[in-house]
Amino acid sequence: MDQNPTPSMVKDMVYCPVIAWIRLKYNVAEPPTDSMKAGRNVKVEKGKGQVLAARNGHRTLIDEVVRERNGVKIIERKAFRARSIDRYLAQLKTSLYIAARSIRHVRKAELVVGEKKLEIQVTGEILEEGENSSRKRRGSAPRTSRPRQDPSPQSASGAGTQGSALTARRPAPSRHA
Repeated sequence: MDQNPTPSMVKDMVYCPVIAWIRLKYNVAEPPTDSMKAGRNVKVEKGKGQVLAARNGHRTLIDEVVRERNGVKIIERKAFRARSIDRYLAQLKTSLYIAARSIRHVRKAELVVGEKKLEIQVTGEILEEGENSSRKRRGSAPRTSRPRQDPSPQSASGAGTQGSALTARRPAPSRHA
């Protein structure tokens, strides 16, 4: 990968490295999911909206930026619940890392998944996690062979993959058992 990964790429790599590899190697995009379509139809309150933050070769599209009394809060919205939110947290922390360097006074981040909300205070540790996710994924250049990925019950079970054209396969069992 010649460029810094976007938070969306980080999310894909956490969820399933094979999907991220296919997208990078063949320059293809997965068809919009039901969640993506629902997200486009969300009505945004006056004075709020998406913001593109960019700094030092990093870029992120933030779903919502809200100015509060003691600083700025960025919000990442997901329309549907998932069994695991690990990939969404990785995406949010990477977005937060970029936003904190692009937007003044970012103090909080909020992940909204369905009706549930998780608020995160900005700390040096959280920003470092976002930076590390980005740096770790930057070295994930498309290689000739696809990465091995054992499907986990959280990622490849079909949760959140409705309408997806990309699926993970279970590797063949070892003969040295």
